Order: sequence, then C-alpha cells, then structure tokens
Amino acid sequence: MSLPIASFALPSLFLTPLPPPPSEIAPILSASPTAQSFAPHAQSQNLEPDMPASLAQGIPSHILAESPTKLEHNLPAMHIVLFRNVKNADALRKRVIAADPAIPDCVLVNAALVVDVFQVQTAATRAFLAQRQNTMKTKTLLSEVLYNISPLFGISESLKTIGLSKSTTAILAVMFAENEPLDKFQSLASCIDGTPSPVYELELERDTLQIAKLFNLDQTLSKSPDRLLELVVGTIALKNYS
Repeated sequence: MSLPIASFALPSLFLTPLPPPPSEIAPILSASPTAQSFAPHAQSQNLEPDMPASLAQGIPSHILAESPTKLEHNLPAMHIVLFRNVKNADALRKRVIAADPAIPDCVLVNAALVVDVFQVQTAATRAFLAQRQNTMKTKTLLSEVLYNISPLFGISESLKTIGLSKSTTAILAVMFAENEPLDKFQSLASCIDGTPSPVYELELERDTLQIAKLFNLDQTLSKSPDRLLELVVGTIALKNYS
C-alpha cells in the first residue's frame, strides 16, 4: 500500500521559560515551519540555527538570556499520515486502550483539533525535553505528546479531548523515528477504516471554531488560521510555565 507519509524535523533547541510578567507573555511563533525555514533570525539573535524560524520573536529578553535548553541528543524525525473519512475511530480508540499489539506505537490525534502540523511539532519537542529532564506529566512519551497538544492541565481530560472519540472522522497518526517507518504505518493503515491522505489536506478537516473554543480564544480567530496558530503554539509552549 502506498502511503503519503510526511516527515518533519524536530528542533533540538527549545526554551524552558521562566514565568514572565503577564505584560510580556506573547506568542512564541509567528508562522508554521511548513511554510518557512528554521534558520531566519538565528544569527541576529545569537541563537543556534536549529531553533524554529521565529521562535525568538515575541519572547521576553530575560527568557532568551536565561533559559535556552539544548537537548543532549538529536531528536528523531516526526512522521505523519492523515487519515480522512474514518469510520472506526471509537473501535480504534478501544484497541489502543487495550494495548492491542496490532497497533504500532504512535500518537493518534483528532485532526479536527489541529490547526497545523507545527502544533504537533511543538508538543513533541516539549515531550522529548520533559523526558530528558524527567519531568513528564504522563507515563509515556507518546501520551506526553498528546497531553502537550491540548491546552488543558488535567491529564485524563487532555487525552480524551485531543485523542479519538466516536465522532472522530479524521486522524493524524504520528510516529517518531530516524528513518521513515513505512512498515509500521502500513500495519496501522490496515487497522483504520479510512482514506490515507496528504497532510496538507489537514486544512480541510480542522475545525478552527472548535479549536478557538478549546484554547479559550476569541472565536473570530477561527477566520484567521495563521493568527490562531500563533496563539495555540504559544499556549502549548508556555503550558505549565505561565
């Protein structure tokens, strides 16, 4: 089976911000890295080139000066397949909960609640950082990624909200590996009654109004996906810090 697997790099440098004054809290990112490179502003800000493109924009100077954290090892790539027209999400959720060995290790996200792939990239980077620092809120790296995608602080509530449910009709399947895990994605695809689709079709599945409500943002932002992404990613980056 041919699968439209999309692969993305995870930045190996991330900020663990000190709680800034409320007046200085600002969005962490200004655009999706799927649309621009990771390197701009690195030299002018004296940052390493693997920092995300606009990570330095809008971050208070005391955070930049005091808290950049370099992960000890390079992070694996993030690989994603979007499944649309899914008809068995609830059954799939139950199989994941039961640790069905037929389901490979992955993160299964309700695609309707993802503005852009960069939302998942940010959550994943935070999860790997927490794993290295022994500060994870959940029991596994994969559940930590799912937890970080959500703005909610309750673990069970976060996993239920961002994970699969009876009403889920589009799934982002996420795996982490140095090389493209085609065999694992093929195994997963055999368990999903849905259509493997290019990840850029996420914009056809995302529910920006529901995302704005989930993140407690002005609902008019549902008409401005780029601005919505800024605030969503900023919220994820500062979760448990602000």
